[in-house]
Amino acid sequence: MNTSKNNRFIILTATIIIVAILNIYFLSLVTTTLVKAEYIAVRQNANTDSVIQQLVKKDSKVTILKKEKNWVHIFYDNTQGWIQEEDLYADQVNVTHSGSTMSVAKENVSVFKDPRSTDKEIGKLDRQATYLKFFDKNDWSQILYQNELAWVESSALKETTQQSAESNQVTSKIKANNYPARNIIKATDPTSLLASPGPSGALENIYKGEFLYVKDKEAQNGYYSATSSSNIDGYINASKAKFFENVAQRVGTKSKTLNGATIVLDPGHGGTDGGAVSNISENINERILALKTAEVLKTLLEENGAKVIMTRTSDVDVTLEKRSEIANTAQADVFISLHYDSADVKGPSGTTVHYFHYEDMRLADLVNEQFENLPLKTNGVKLSVYQVLYDNKVPSLLLELGYMNNDNDVKIFNTEDYRQKVATDVVNALKVYFDNQ
Repeated sequence: MNTSKNNRFIILTATIIIVAILNIYFLSLVTTTLVKAEYIAVRQNANTDSVIQQLVKKDSKVTILKKEKNWVHIFYDNTQGWIQEEDLYADQVNVTHSGSTMSVAKENVSVFKDPRSTDKEIGKLDRQATYLKFFDKNDWSQILYQNELAWVESSALKETTQQSAESNQVTSKIKANNYPARNIIKATDPTSLLASPGPSGALENIYKGEFLYVKDKEAQNGYYSATSSSNIDGYINASKAKFFENVAQRVGTKSKTLNGATIVLDPGHGGTDGGAVSNISENINERILALKTAEVLKTLLEENGAKVIMTRTSDVDVTLEKRSEIANTAQADVFISLHYDSADVKGPSGTTVHYFHYEDMRLADLVNEQFENLPLKTNGVKLSVYQVLYDNKVPSLLLELGYMNNDNDVKIFNTEDYRQKVATDVVNALKVYFDNQ
């Protein structure tokens, strides 16, 4: 009897040790580490010719999912992708590659989509601009050019002494005004992103109302060549989509200071469009909270010398087209749409800063950094296809300031103190933005 008990004890102890070892092993595969380079390219696949899904900034935390040869599969900002192992810094790796900020060493430098096809020039480098270099190969350098991967001769680039790759890269791009328009389709019915034009395998389910980028204005044989928000390329049946041509000529910020700048504030929803409603009380709703927040922000902006235009000043309906039209007509310096978020599931919390046009990313980053002072967590900056953003010719953001379906969020943001903090953070971000134009 004692022998049986001893055997069970030994088996139990061994099982616990094995489980502990396995936990340590799997935790070693899913670890959090820091990015050291100024920027690192997160690619769709584990090769240097793959599409860049996003750029991760210096000191960002990424979660390592797995390793494959010299590549690391990571999770960052709700997106999975691949980074070269040497581009992360943790105990086992050093960052020595990717995201170098380069200036142009000579005039009339040609840019190519592929170094093997030098007869197909796609543009010229701006001698006054800086560019992000990701990769060197056989005397050629892979760079980010007009928000696309491209190649130039390595001898055309030289190291820059600029202090901030982030601010200088974005600023130089704004001055160059080299941002391509993006044409868009909106799914009018639930459909699928297909592997080829015609009946074929589904790559991804597309829900009604989802936006996708399209390469061509015209559908070919009844199908659009499209890229989904998750950055998957495929084809959409044209009968299931509505085309939007984004040909707006972008108008940059004119003012050099917040004092004297024209700011359009857009309290989201209004009138019959109530927006989200709190679980706590039907009287706590998005359309009223957005207006209250805009009023506090308007007061603080005017105290700092800005001219403020409101898309609505009472609880009335305003179309999405009209909201961006107000900013475009006024040739405003900045447009900010104010919202409170909601989700179909419990759990989400915090603020999110949305932008659409690439050149607005710097302003989005500045606002998000200030929001770290708020009592709610920040969910970061997201590229999003909202009509008030892509219709806008002026620098524009959409701010989600907390979740209506999270009771804890509501208790925090449904206060005058929170609205004042939001206003202070936005104004501080705008001051930095204008001072560095």
